[in-house]
Amino acid sequence: STNDTTELDFTPTFEWDWTKDTVNLSAYAGQDILLQFRTINRRGNNVFIDNVKVFVGNNEPLSVQALKNYLSIYPNPTSGEVNIVSAFPISEQAQISVLNSLGKVVSVPTSVGSRSNTLQLDASQLPDGLYLIVVADEATRSVARFVKHR
Repeated sequence: STNDTTELDFTPTFEWDWTKDTVNLSAYAGQDILLQFRTINRRGNNVFIDNVKVFVGNNEPLSVQALKNYLSIYPNPTSGEVNIVSAFPISEQAQISVLNSLGKVVSVPTSVGSRSNTLQLDASQLPDGLYLIVVADEATRSVARFVKHR
């Protein structure tokens, strides 16, 4: 809540500036879902969402093993071409998708580089925003995000 602050540009700095909330999604078990966050901000200020966890069961895991970065993207943010380096070789059968922040697949020219774990993506025609790139084949599915900014 930012309505009680005296600063115009509130930024959370203390533990009590954050609210912890839980939503039971068990009604959607076995389905593909998209999570959307809506906020009401009384002062037109910043919105901060942090540490979102989705897990199976009633109890939050004590620790979540750090996920490997299967895809690394550079430059990020980008104004044009994006280079994607995979920890695994990208097969010719791999499906490469670029999704906008609403989860809609957008058409973007891609090409596999001379190294089998490198992919180039031309993002120059995309509107500014946040995008996900998904590289999926029969063995792996890797997702990474990048920002397009002119």
